Amino acid sequence: MRIHRSFPTGVLIGVLLLSLTLGAGLAGAKVKEENSGKTTDQASGATADDVDKSGWTSLYPEGDLAKIMGEVVTNHLVQNNGTQDFYQVSEPEIAWLDEVNRTRQEWQSELLQLEIAYRTALSQLLLDKVERHNRNLLRKQYTDAINRLHATINQRNQQIAERKNQYIKGLGKLSFSALVVVRVPFTKDLAKRVQKHNLTDHIFLESGKAALQQIRRKHMVRLGLPVKEGLLRKVYLYPENISRYDAQAREYVYLFQRVEVSPFALGRANAKKRQKTLKVMVDVLSTPEEVAAYLTQEGVGDERLRNWIASELAYHAASNRFVLGNTSGRLQQYENQQQGLRREIAVILDQIDELVRQKKSLKDTGAVERSQAKLDAAGQAYRDHYSRQTLFSFAKYTIDLDTVYFSNRPTIGIEQSVEVRGEEDKALKIPISNRDLKTIFQEMMVSASQTQRFNTKAEPHQVFKVESLSYGLIKDQLKWTPVNEKFRILKLGRGNIGSRTQYVVHLALRSELAGSASFPMVSTGVCDYMVFFDSGSHWLTDKAKEELEKTAGCLRKYPEQTVYVRGHTDSRHVKWLKGRSVSNNVDLAMRRAGMVFDYLRSLGFDPRRFELVSFGARQPAQKTGKDESVKGNRRVQILSRPKTLFE
Repeated sequence: MRIHRSFPTGVLIGVLLLSLTLGAGLAGAKVKEENSGKTTDQASGATADDVDKSGWTSLYPEGDLAKIMGEVVTNHLVQNNGTQDFYQVSEPEIAWLDEVNRTRQEWQSELLQLEIAYRTALSQLLLDKVERHNRNLLRKQYTDAINRLHATINQRNQQIAERKNQYIKGLGKLSFSALVVVRVPFTKDLAKRVQKHNLTDHIFLESGKAALQQIRRKHMVRLGLPVKEGLLRKVYLYPENISRYDAQAREYVYLFQRVEVSPFALGRANAKKRQKTLKVMVDVLSTPEEVAAYLTQEGVGDERLRNWIASELAYHAASNRFVLGNTSGRLQQYENQQQGLRREIAVILDQIDELVRQKKSLKDTGAVERSQAKLDAAGQAYRDHYSRQTLFSFAKYTIDLDTVYFSNRPTIGIEQSVEVRGEEDKALKIPISNRDLKTIFQEMMVSASQTQRFNTKAEPHQVFKVESLSYGLIKDQLKWTPVNEKFRILKLGRGNIGSRTQYVVHLALRSELAGSASFPMVSTGVCDYMVFFDSGSHWLTDKAKEELEKTAGCLRKYPEQTVYVRGHTDSRHVKWLKGRSVSNNVDLAMRRAGMVFDYLRSLGFDPRRFELVSFGARQPAQKTGKDESVKGNRRVQILSRPKTLFE
């Protein structure tokens, strides 16, 4: 049913003129209000430090709360010519909501990127540690291989020396033969002089020396072997007496003898020197021509001597040729063996050089230290980021039937809002009947300041850190502490939902937050205790038992860790232990470790946790020989620690 009312034309024209006049007045008032608003902002900033230049106001100002909130409301009403459209979302609100989402996404995205960088740095550090560990293992393997090759070279050099000794020893048994003629002046007392002065050795030594020199000139130069003094042996003497008289009627006796010389054996040159009381002339005959010339020159010899000498020379030539061939063969065999060993040594030396080169190529590059520095820097950047956050958010306060409701979403109505609780957890009431807009909005802002608190659980973020012992990751939830919270009014509005009138305040909130994480304690640690023993004893003293009680308290804190029981002794030899024989210090150290193990087991520890090791005297704590100083070596170490990355 429509109701139509008619007005006189004059009245309509009057109303139109009045509206134009009022419009012009309102426009002028708007300009004035804007200027007034600026003045009010400046005045407000001058009276309260809680309003910054960008229009943000502390949500918990230190000044007069009602006055400050009243100024903020007034400024907003003036700047916006009163309340804003209740039913529409304004452009500033849309822009702010977009900013809320953008900043949160940016902060979380940066947090994720820093976390990825932190994890990547950790992975690289672990890779570099594994590489260093492998490189150290390879260096040790190279060192062991080089040591084995050096040991092989020592063995080959020893073989060379042994074979040389064997060869020289074998050469000492080789002998060459020669035909030697000794001419001695004959006197009546020659036999007596020979017998009295034992000149037989002198005559034989002179003939042997001559034979040795002749063999050296003829054969040894060809062999290129060092000749020693030689072992001389007279094999055969021509049985006939050969003598002659010279022009002065002096008689000479000629001794034709076969002499064998071992030029590589220790000889008789060091024989005791005797006074030369007999002149001896020695010649070595090696060819038939030399024999014929000698016999003709001396004018001695008959057919029988010549036949004997011919047969001797043939024998000597054949025998010496055989010995020379045998010696050359041995020499060739010896040289081949020596050359083979030297070639093998040369090959081994080349292998050593290559291993040394490869070992040097494995020198530490400092990658672990660089990766550790990157991890520390990435971790610091990660912690710096999550330790602070500027959080943008949205808050909506609504009065419906005098009750204040809160929501963090720009919705119409109160369906998705919650009642704001005041003192004694009662619903906050603000009466609206017969009250002006400024007062209502002022009280709404005061209630917002008194009730709006950042919800520390509203922004859950999980962060982690690297545990320094095992390089595992420890996780925790961030705990936020508000440092500063400010607001800016986005909308002051009034509208009707059905028959109800509602008042709304839309706020932009900016919270400066400090983040912290109290990472849980890692159930790993180090227990390192020592117990000491009397000399030669494996029995626990009262003091040692007291120390083991303390040790047990530490070990119980880390029930998952392996316990290493390491026995030690001093360096003195142990012969007897309480009437029972102890083979060595290793045995004694193991007995000590066993006593500690038995005592801890009696305290209720799982025996499967323990590893017993005996070091004997190999790892002394003190290296002096004084009894007071070596007491520290008679010990057992009880060590419990988390396993390292490479165990």
